Amino acid sequence: MSEQANMPENQALIVTRKWWQSLWFWLLFLGVVLYILVYWYQSGSVIRDANYQYRAIVAVSDDTDLLTLDMLYPQSLRLDSTPASSQTVAIALWYAVPPTRTQPYTVTFTIPVTPVIVTDRTGNRIVPQFVITPGIGKTTPVVFYIRRALLSEIELAQVTPTLKVQSPLGTNLEIFQVFKPISLEQRSSAHWRRFWSLIFAPTTPLLVGAAGLVALAAEEIRHWTRRVQEQRRVAALAKVRSLASALTTDLSEAARRYTIYQRQTGVIWKDKYLQGQLREVWQEAPEQLRHTVELLGDLIPGDLIDEEHFYNIARRVGPKCSVGALEWAYEHLDDDWRQKARDGLLVLSQHPEYSPSISSDVLRAVEQKYWRAILRIWPHLSLWRGFPPIVDPELTKGLRCLGLEHNPFGSGQAETDTLLLTCRVDPPWLKELHRPQPALLVGATGSGKTATALLLAYDSLRDRDGFPVYCLVTSGAFELDEIARILAQTLLHYLAVAPAGFLKRGVAGESAIAHLLARYARPNLALHFHQAGLPLTGNGAKMLRELEALTGDSSSQEPLSDDELLALLSEARPHSFEYTMILLDVQEQTSIGEAAASDVCLGSLLDLSEALARIGVFVKTFLPNVFQEHWDHHSSQPLIALQWPDDYIYRLLEERLKFVDGLADWYDPKSETTSLLRAWCDPKEGELSPDSRLVSAAQSTPGGLMRKGNELLRRIGQTQHRLTAQDLDEILGPWPAQSNETES
Repeated sequence: MSEQANMPENQALIVTRKWWQSLWFWLLFLGVVLYILVYWYQSGSVIRDANYQYRAIVAVSDDTDLLTLDMLYPQSLRLDSTPASSQTVAIALWYAVPPTRTQPYTVTFTIPVTPVIVTDRTGNRIVPQFVITPGIGKTTPVVFYIRRALLSEIELAQVTPTLKVQSPLGTNLEIFQVFKPISLEQRSSAHWRRFWSLIFAPTTPLLVGAAGLVALAAEEIRHWTRRVQEQRRVAALAKVRSLASALTTDLSEAARRYTIYQRQTGVIWKDKYLQGQLREVWQEAPEQLRHTVELLGDLIPGDLIDEEHFYNIARRVGPKCSVGALEWAYEHLDDDWRQKARDGLLVLSQHPEYSPSISSDVLRAVEQKYWRAILRIWPHLSLWRGFPPIVDPELTKGLRCLGLEHNPFGSGQAETDTLLLTCRVDPPWLKELHRPQPALLVGATGSGKTATALLLAYDSLRDRDGFPVYCLVTSGAFELDEIARILAQTLLHYLAVAPAGFLKRGVAGESAIAHLLARYARPNLALHFHQAGLPLTGNGAKMLRELEALTGDSSSQEPLSDDELLALLSEARPHSFEYTMILLDVQEQTSIGEAAASDVCLGSLLDLSEALARIGVFVKTFLPNVFQEHWDHHSSQPLIALQWPDDYIYRLLEERLKFVDGLADWYDPKSETTSLLRAWCDPKEGELSPDSRLVSAAQSTPGGLMRKGNELLRRIGQTQHRLTAQDLDEILGPWPAQSNETES
């Protein structure tokens, strides 16, 4: 109880001590003291400032007449030359007894050294010589004024005035008295007089009191600021502690919070204790997350990467740690961090010091974003959307019988083949197509025309050589305006995920892209961009502003000549691509077999290809097989026939079975006796050579491999057992060795 009783007393002591120690209290106290002193000082100012004077009465004799001289003059003169500081001098002369005669006398007032000015009532200087006619008894005195003359070369402490009385006959009347001296105020005395007058002026207490009130207000503001800062500091500490909990629940959010806290520039966030707490909490984060924030913390999704600055940070972190952190972020964090990690990996993949450390699977997933973007304008392309559901019940039964989760042969069409990239086998002519020149390829259905075009587009985006534009056209659609429209749509979808490709392009390229988009993507260009995935902030918003500035409110629907359109196409490609590559995937029509129609189509195609090649736009044309017989009529340029060697078909089969089945431990790719399809065949049948027979039945086309492979799966689904020799004969045809035995 005693402790509780003492608590209010202790609180009062603390408050009193703080009150006594405060600045405003002492200022108010000083104001009260000065208030008393000022009024004490001011109460004596009337006496102190009074003009005390000397009075001298002298008897003067003029023969038989006796006169009385009366002079009143100041005791002191202040150091001030203003008329207000003038002091009065009065001189009177009268007869002490009745005179024998009345006559005027000349009275002269003099000071030996002249640091004094004599003036009249109005302040005008006069000669202090007066003619006075004395009367009997007291008379009206002569009045004049004196004040200090500010002569810096003369510094006297006092002066003694003198009077001279002269009769009308010129006789000087003798005065038997020495007048008292007039004291002169010195400079130091004047200084202190003014100083004390200012110190003890009537307004001084008010000023001090006002200063005390200002100090009180300042003290209250200081206390309020401290309270606000303390509240903010507590809130900041709470945020830091919430970061610790976020590290256990949501790493993406934790990384975002830490990045925001690091960017804070307020006084609170500069507190050493708070910074220490933030570092201590962040040290508990996974190492990959810390490296990710160090690399990508300042990057906004979709913004340009300062590659030099980014490489400097990556060198500081280390090549392996940088790549590992970005791959980890791409796999484990949310979309914002995935996008930034993808951009960072693409930058590092272009540097030989970092590219070997990047996982091929991760890099492929990163690169596919741009690949998918340029192909989004074709709804029938869905190969990146995962394995489609199998609607054929026999195929489903066959896969279940073999214990396979996915069909290694897919639908047989490249447009929906999920394994096109994962299990890719590059045909021998693919490398040739990367050259900046036109190319024409011809092949039958299933020969891989579309697959080659899609793989070429993927590689070009990865290597940054030619900007690929995939065009699915019919045999009669070889029009320049149609090519420009498809290029504009492809640019729109690509720039939506990579706006830096526009912002870094340069004036000519930006203008060409802007006018091409304005012509083929308006109205609602911004809406089309946002639907394609363009960020609303950062570089996305900046690109839209620049597009609007370049195109303005122009109609963009006025017809353009071919030369004007070609001029736009020559510059309309994203940054870092050397040229534009048009991938014309020509679809076969039922009427295409007619020679006249084929001749017209080929002539139009060659004219278009030559015109575009002259401006740096190279057309890679994939033609149906029917065009080959009409080619000799138009050009001596050789066609590339899509004929796949058997070893390429075999490798394609091997890659697909590895992916869906993993292949058994017994499979040895170096052995000629092991079979890829061994697990598909009835072991009682002996050696059936299913691999070679399937490759042979494919007839040098990937489409043939997929078609025959699906037939094998259907047969297994129908019979619910492994393949027999009869099954292989019926589906793949008789094996040559077996045919020879039959003939013999």
